[in-house]
Order: sequence, then C-alpha cells, then structure tokens
Amino acid sequence: MSKQLISYIAPSAPATRRTASGNEPFLRLEIGFTPNWYHEAIGIDFGYTWHWDVAYRRKSILAMRRELQKRFPGTAIGQINEPDHPLDLLTGLFGTCTVAALFDTPIIYSSDNWPNCEQRYLTNRQIDALTTPDLNSNDFYQRLLCQVQEIAKIEGVAKGFINWQGVLNNALRLRGENLFLDMVDDPERAHHLFEVICETMIGAIRQLHLKQAQFGFLPGFVTVSNCSVNMISPQQYRNFILPKDKQIAQFFGSIGIHNCAWTADPYMIDYSTVPNLGYIDMGLESDLVKAKTLFPNARRALMYTPMDLVNKDRQIIKEDIRRIAKEYAPCDIVAADIESETPDEAILDFIRMCPQTMYKRPDIMIKHRMRYFILSSFTLLLFAGYRLPQGRNDKPVSFYRVRQLTFDKQNHYLSPYGAFSPDNQWLVYDTRTSESAMGSNSSIQKVHVESGSIRTIYQTSNQNQYGP
Repeated sequence: MSKQLISYIAPSAPATRRTASGNEPFLRLEIGFTPNWYHEAIGIDFGYTWHWDVAYRRKSILAMRRELQKRFPGTAIGQINEPDHPLDLLTGLFGTCTVAALFDTPIIYSSDNWPNCEQRYLTNRQIDALTTPDLNSNDFYQRLLCQVQEIAKIEGVAKGFINWQGVLNNALRLRGENLFLDMVDDPERAHHLFEVICETMIGAIRQLHLKQAQFGFLPGFVTVSNCSVNMISPQQYRNFILPKDKQIAQFFGSIGIHNCAWTADPYMIDYSTVPNLGYIDMGLESDLVKAKTLFPNARRALMYTPMDLVNKDRQIIKEDIRRIAKEYAPCDIVAADIESETPDEAILDFIRMCPQTMYKRPDIMIKHRMRYFILSSFTLLLFAGYRLPQGRNDKPVSFYRVRQLTFDKQNHYLSPYGAFSPDNQWLVYDTRTSESAMGSNSSIQKVHVESGSIRTIYQTSNQNQYGP
C-alpha cells in the first residue's frame, strides 16, 4: 500500500502535498492565502528577489508566520504551530512555472502574486523537434539545485516541495490553446509533447529528491496537478494523460492527484486505476460517496473554494461540512488561495464550524467541539486526548488524559445544537433528567473549561414537568 499524503500550504505558496503522519483527524483543515494577502498585510515583495535570494525569502517567511500568529493564534495555518527552525524555504519557489522554465519559457515575476509564464508558445516545428532538456547543463535547474544546497547550509536540512504541476498543465504552458487542436487534428504531435514533458518531470524530480536526500530530506512521493483536466473529455484524459500519470506514479511509489475544485465525476474511474495513489482531491459537486468507495486507501481532500467561504450563508457552510463528514471523511478540507478581501472572522468562523463534526462519525454518538465531550449525564469530562477511528483504514488512534470538570451530584445535559460560549471558554448545560424533560429543568449553569468555576445563569423554584 502506498503512503498517504495530505494537503500542505506553506505561507504564500500554492497548495501542494506532504507525507501524512497517520494520526490525521477525521476532518483536517488546511488553509492558505495568496501572495497578495501577505503583500497587502505586511508589504512583502514576491518579485524576482523572493524566488532567487534565500536569505530574503527566509526573512519574509518569518514575517508571514508572525502575521499568521497574530491574526490566527492557536491555529495551524501555515504550520505556525511548528518551530521556526528548520524552515521550509523551498515550497512556493517559482509557483507553478518550474517545468516550463526548464524548456526556456521566461518567468514573469510579480510583487503581489505568484509568477507566471510568458506566453511564448511553441510552434508545430518546435514541438516536433522537442527533446528532454539536459538538466546537467540547464542553467535554471542548476541554479535551483544551488538554492537547495544554500537552504541546507542555513537550516541544516533541505525540506520542502517544488510544485511540478501535471503533464497537461505543463503542456498548456508550452503550447497554449493549440494543444487542444493537436489532440484532435494531430494526436501524434500531442503524444510526443506529453511524452517529453513526462520524461522531463521524472528526471527533474528524481534529481531534486536525490539532492535533498544528501541534506537530510527525502520527499519519497510525487504529486501532479490536473487543474485543466475539465477542459478535455474523459476519453482524451484516458488516451493522452492517464498513461503519463501512471508512469509517474510507478516511478516514485506514491502519488497525489490534485483535481482542483472541479467535479471529479467524469474522471473518477480512471483516477482509481492510477497505482500507488496516496492522495486525491476534488470539488464539492463531486459524487463524494462514490469517491470514498473508489479511493479507500488514499487520503481524500475536498477543495472548498474561497468564493464559497465568503459568499455562502453560514448555515449552508455548516451543512456542507456535515455532508463532507458524512459522505467523504476521513479527509482534508482545503481552503486555498484566500484573498485579502476575505474577513479574518469568516476564516475563524470556518475553523470553528469544523470541530463540531471533526471527530464525529455516524456510528459514534459522541458530540464534539474543541476536544470537549460529555460522556454521561452526571459529569462533564474534559479530554486532552481521545480515541476515535481516524487515519488510514479508519484504524483507532489513541490519545490520553481526561480531566473531570464537574463534581456535584446532579445531571449535566449539553445541548447538541451548541453548548459552547462564543469564545469557547464556557460550557453551558442544564440539569434536566433526560433529553425530552426540558420542562422539568429548574436551572441552567455554565462551567469554565480551564478553571472549573461554575456560574448559575437561570434558576427557578417549584418546577414540574410542565414548567415553573
């Protein structure tokens, strides 16, 4: 079985993947922002210097981490819950332009965005004569390897991931819209272009991994991006691109497929034939139940669009999360490419919504939020750990430490519709004897989750089953 991969968004980088630990939660959030978000927040210039000057990039990454820690404390956004050393100084480099640059396509850098490729598309004659570049004499690639060495010298390890894109995405950057005409009018030319790109990707990824391994880091997997797959038919994917995805997967032993936020339904069956599949993502309109059946061993991810995050009603977002948990989990929920116009509170709300279902499965009748549980009607228990099915094959993962919050001899009933205060500091409960006995309840109290102090919010006397 191939290793599982999870979504990974380094500060300002396009979304990519990294190796899963095996202890991932039932629902795992990954949130990321565009370079423009950081540019407007703290003035970082993401131009040429950011991509070629390791010291400058390191300084900017530390600044981005501080901004995330200030605005989203206590979260794992941008891995701010991890130490500042060693830093990942490789992920995000050259955005999605690396493979095109190996074929001498100029990169256009931007102060407030990811770099883009100059639209200098190859002609028919250039495509027919195209061969894999000699990486040992390729100036762009050798300078990239020199950066890896410099990163290792600073950090002690060369951790991080280049975004290699996929065969189709890279072909579009080299050929432009004529690629789609080639696939119909001159399939031999299209096959040749795809083959050269595939061989180039395998060679470049392999050499980079070997270089990183010299400095203590071996990715051990590859990820491909099929963002433009919805521009071709399932049959065209099957005939032109699927063989290349399989070739790459077989070479590296574990592969992640990024389908983007589109529906994956037309391509799902073909994706399921890719060997060593450790990760697959798709959009909310996909048949999530079918995906869970077809990809039982891969870590699944749902690409939740930044537009939905801003424009959808809060209740609809909650319903989306419940559906994802029911039909698709265990999985990641990925909110990538968030722009500066998105209010911080919308992001924090999204984070708050997910824990309500984060560890909940249909067969586990435990209500959850922020790691607090009620296990009986007599006491409230605070968990610093838990034991729930999660991770690969839903195997149980054990954590530990339980702290009792209440000790008085009365019932403590938590409403499943929201027992927490808005700041997550208090649990609110009443003293009814059963779920249906609200009429006979005589008091409502709250307990502080840190101090254990209890306050009475409502109290009445002469209570009976019909009320006071």
